Amino acid sequence: MNAMKRAWPAVVALAVPWWPAWAQTHTPTPPDNPALSEARQQWREANERVGEFPRGHIDLLKWEQRNLPPAATPARPGPALTADEAVRRALRLRPELFGAAPANPVQARERHLALLAHITRVRQAWQDAVLAAQALALQQARSEVADSGAELGRRMVQAGNWSQARLLREQVTQAREGLALVQARQAERGARERLARELGLTSASEVAALAPQLPAELPEPPATLDTPDIDTIASRVVAADAALAQQRLDTGRQVGALPGGLLEQLARAREGAVATLPSDGLPASAPVITDTRLTREHALGEAAEAQAALVRAETERRSQAREAWGRLQDQHALARQTGTLMLPLVTAQEQETLLRYNGMLQSTWELLDATRERLAAATAAAQARHAYWTAWLDWQLLLAGGPYRATATDAPSASAGTASEDH
Repeated sequence: MNAMKRAWPAVVALAVPWWPAWAQTHTPTPPDNPALSEARQQWREANERVGEFPRGHIDLLKWEQRNLPPAATPARPGPALTADEAVRRALRLRPELFGAAPANPVQARERHLALLAHITRVRQAWQDAVLAAQALALQQARSEVADSGAELGRRMVQAGNWSQARLLREQVTQAREGLALVQARQAERGARERLARELGLTSASEVAALAPQLPAELPEPPATLDTPDIDTIASRVVAADAALAQQRLDTGRQVGALPGGLLEQLARAREGAVATLPSDGLPASAPVITDTRLTREHALGEAAEAQAALVRAETERRSQAREAWGRLQDQHALARQTGTLMLPLVTAQEQETLLRYNGMLQSTWELLDATRERLAAATAAAQARHAYWTAWLDWQLLLAGGPYRATATDAPSASAGTASEDH
């Protein structure tokens, strides 16, 4: 508190630069006036204090914060917890995924899919926890910037340089960022608890110790992606699908049990029925096959349905492969754009604003806004990186023969967040 009282004259000098001019434009007061003598003494002391803070208001607030009791920060207990290590620790709790060789292909497929689902869930929980922790740290910084803006605004109002309306705008920003900070804490806690459940952590102390074990951010995506032939990749995805392979075998048995040429006759009959459909509107009824010999053969109908279902399944799988690969490429481009282009540009802009601020060419509020923009860009880059690794995980699951998750990912926005206007 004493430190803040000693720093207050500097705020007066910074917030009221017109004090000497104002004093000189009025009728001189007799030298023995105690009030004037005290005011002049305060003004001289304020100018001396200003010399200690070359960046003005911001340095002053930081000086006050440094003189407060420092908060204890937990040290990282050893190396960071990687995704691979999290998977290994989580698999120790799933003995049913290991054992003797399965008795039949169905059991083998079920165990493989269960293993893929578990690994995917653990890796996704790890990625979510890392992102949530990073987002919380960034939101904490945004909240501190908003607190600084609101405190500076309050002092400007006290000095008579600001209206109450402008202060209210800063206080609304402060309240909004404070609300976002609470939500970020909630999201971080939820993500950490989900990871803790996968790792089998039982005590509150173990869950709390998990936070400093996580890396500060997700790994950087590779600089480039391979550009293989998409049809080759789709064929690889189809071949890795064990369920589709079994469906192909079952369909082949059904078709092979039919008399030769019978399936082709049914196909021609269906083509003829389709040809009767109107071309300029919707049909009034379903098409009919008039050859009753073809419709009475139950085995023929089942084989035809199985064959059509196989074509639909392969078509869907190939479409999923193209979609997943395209989404991986898009998320890679977004992650590279935000992380290697947008964020460095906004960071350079903040540094340039700081230089111009030191040269008294830009105001404190412009510097605060530049910091807000840099934090918003960092948040967008973190989200884009998380979206890339989620798309990568979906792609790897598809290549391994697992189901297509089609995880929804929102495109990040570097302009997210709030910034004060009209300063």
